[in-house]
Amino acid sequence: MTSTVLLVDASTHAAFAPSDILVNSKAARTMLGNISHATLHCWQHGLHHRTRNKIIPPLADFPAPVMISGRRYWRRSDLEKFISGRAKAA
Repeated sequence: MTSTVLLVDASTHAAFAPSDILVNSKAARTMLGNISHATLHCWQHGLHHRTRNKIIPPLADFPAPVMISGRRYWRRSDLEKFISGRAKAA
């Protein structure tokens, strides 16, 4: 049995809609096809290979995370939009 934690916006005391549940980095990586932490970082920030003098830009359509106490969380709806957009492009 899995439990879902629903985060509450402290400023308005209103709960997010079920599609706007915030997922942590591990859950986001699982949703994105079990990608590694390094791949998630590269998609978000890009990458610069110093030895190969090659710059890989970040993915333009990758959703920005919500930072809470220094931790990254993504809205589930944003990740689902990203996944469906990538599927349509393929």
